[in-house]
Amino acid sequence: MQCFMCQSIFKDKVKIKESKDNQNKLFENKTKKLLWNVNNAKYEM
Repeated sequence: MQCFMCQSIFKDKVKIKESKDNQNKLFENKTKKLLWNVNNAKYEM
């Protein structure tokens, strides 16, 4: 059984990790869209 302080610290760490994961996913999606747009532009030229 964890003490209250340890639990809250652990939860914060998990939240931070999750938000970082989400940011990474957003960044990946933006990069993919950007690359996709660039590739499409090449074909249209």
